[in-house]
Amino acid sequence: MEDTAEVGLRFANGVLGSVHLNYNQQPPAHHLEIVGTQGTIRWDNKDGEVSLFQAKSPQRSDEKKDDWLVIRAPRNFERNDLFLAEMSHFLAVMRDEIKPACNLVDGKRALELVLAAQASQHDRQLMQLSF
Repeated sequence: MEDTAEVGLRFANGVLGSVHLNYNQQPPAHHLEIVGTQGTIRWDNKDGEVSLFQAKSPQRSDEKKDDWLVIRAPRNFERNDLFLAEMSHFLAVMRDEIKPACNLVDGKRALELVLAAQASQHDRQLMQLSF
């Protein structure tokens, strides 16, 4: 089983992305960062905080200085609540009360992406997927 992966992505619209997975890092760190032309969104599992950075638009010189907006986890937030909510969702799907948040097509696409990343590494070739 791979414990580290670095995946480069190019979407159909030309947007570039990257995914870095690392199960070796000590201490462990788990975060998500989305960087765009107008700002950045960053989430850190350690404290549950979400930070939002919006770049000042060049058209408006009167805008406030570029700053990070930090959104803290709710006061009584417990990480285990995420797992309990996922289990509740799963059980409700099994009882046919709701539709799954991720369906079989979503799962198939995720698997195709992982298998393409593995094949790309093994064959040292770029892989093309269409979803």
